[in-house]
This record gives sequence, C-alpha cells and structure tokens, in this order.
Amino acid sequence: MVDIPPLTILEEFVLLALDEATGAFHIVPRSRLDLATAGAVLMDLMRWRRLDYDLRNIYVTDVLPIGDDILDPILQMLAIAPQLTQHPIAEWIDLLTPEAMTLRVRALRRLDQRGIIHRENDKILWTYGERRYPVLADREVREVKARLLALCVDGALPLPADAALMALADSVGLMRLFMGDAVYEKARARIREVAKTDLIGQALAGLAAARAY
Repeated sequence: MVDIPPLTILEEFVLLALDEATGAFHIVPRSRLDLATAGAVLMDLMRWRRLDYDLRNIYVTDVLPIGDDILDPILQMLAIAPQLTQHPIAEWIDLLTPEAMTLRVRALRRLDQRGIIHRENDKILWTYGERRYPVLADREVREVKARLLALCVDGALPLPADAALMALADSVGLMRLFMGDAVYEKARARIREVAKTDLIGQALAGLAAARAY
C-alpha cells in the first residue's frame, strides 16, 4: 500500500465535517462552516511559517510559495495587498470566508485524488444535482478522531496542529456530533482549554458564537 502524504489541517477538517454515512457535509450552520474553513487555511499557512502573529494581529512573514495549489493562491492574495500585511485575526478570517466554498471543493478534490473519498453525483428531484463524497476507507477519519479524543482525556499539552483542529471542530459543533452529548458535556471544559491554546481558535470561538445561522 502506498503511504498517503500527511493531510493539511484544512483536509482533516473537511474529513471531520463529512458525514461518513451519507457522504454529505454534516448539517451545521453554514456561516460557522465558512469561518472554520477560512481559519483552517490561516492555520495551515502559519504551520508553513508563512504567517505569524502577536496577541492581536496576523502578518505575512514569507511570500515564498509552498508548492500547494490550495494554500499558495491564498498566500499570494494576502501578500500582494499592502493593507492586508497586518490585520486583526477576526478580520483575516472574515476576509477569507468568501473563498470558503471554493477551498472546501479543492480540498475534497484532493482527498478524492488521494483515494480517501470518492465523488458521486446524486439526482435530487428532477433537476437539482447534489455531489456526495462517501469515505472509501475510514482509516484517516478514525485516526483524526482518535487524536482529538485522546486530547480530551490525557491532559497532555497538545501539538499545535491538533489544538488548531480541535478549535475548528468545536467551533462548528463537530466535537459534540461525533462524541455524543453525554461524553461531550463531560469533556467540554478540556475541549475549550485545548482550543484556547490556538490564537486563531480563540477568534473563531467568538465569531462562531455571534453567527449561529
């Protein structure tokens, strides 16, 4: 079996957001899904050391292309606009939310190319076509969920990428969905503690709370 390259934070978030049973996205507020998608891209760029932040702002530190066809166009967009070189985190997230659907589609296409999901077309009623993305093998999904669940119980300092992913998942309501209400309520304080270690995650929590539609 050929090893699959490590997934980006955006790709892992999209996998978590997919309902494995239906192949469609979980029913969550669209505004929150868009905010989290934008946050995931910023987190990935930070992971690649193209962005950095202080207690308030995010700023571009390196414009060298990563070689990623999802992240590089966003980096170029941020880097060529002088007024965007330093912005409060919430404003950067808002800036990228119009790109959220396109970013998710590109992430889905890449997951399809890697053989992790498979794209299908279903006909709804007589004219409306809805694409579904059933998971072919759930190894990646199980691994991602296992990492997040471990963070809820071991009390260890999380890796930055895992803290970022937990912040994304919780801002949309996905942690509650795959843990169940009872388990989630017991782990809620720990989840929020982990999520708050990520500065973008903190901003997402505030934005998501204000935009529940």
